[in-house]
Amino acid sequence: MENVLLNGFDDENPSTDAENVPMRVQVRLADLGSVMAPGRGEITSITYRSPEVFDKPWAGGVDNWAWGFAYFHLLQVQIDFHSSGIYDSIIRDGTFEQKVEAIRRAQCHDFDLRSIEYFQDCDFISIADEGGKGGLNSDEHWADHLVSLGVPEYDVVFLYAVLQPDPTKRMTVAEILDTGYLDQLREAMEDLLYE
Repeated sequence: MENVLLNGFDDENPSTDAENVPMRVQVRLADLGSVMAPGRGEITSITYRSPEVFDKPWAGGVDNWAWGFAYFHLLQVQIDFHSSGIYDSIIRDGTFEQKVEAIRRAQCHDFDLRSIEYFQDCDFISIADEGGKGGLNSDEHWADHLVSLGVPEYDVVFLYAVLQPDPTKRMTVAEILDTGYLDQLREAMEDLLYE
């Protein structure tokens, strides 16, 4: 997972699997967005790229999408630490342009972009048109697949709301914070650290 900074590892005193010993690893996300005026063109790492970047004008909501994808991967690695991010496994080979197109086709399938009014004027090709599967290599919808892997449904519902493909309906940072979801995560982490 790129753009994730980790701190707090102590080689002299490595963490254990004991449940009563909290991990003190700090995680920071870096460089998800761009410092430039909204517009058109390619921005963000292709794994985190929101659907509108491929064919439409974009604005600040691309950063919320990128954050959602980073959080998506964090939920995945809670279940299987060695799992690839949703699109990491489909972009291992080929040119950069081929990787971009592979993600675009997988997103069209995974988020059903052709059914969304905002994207009606876009000429999307879905990976399913060629007999392929989406980013998680599953016939299930990505949200259902995460639940079947063991990710709590409450977390998946929140992620589903954050990863709204239509940028005009995507949650803002203020709306994400207003859900209280992140407050609950912070409180749970504090409980673990200070028990």
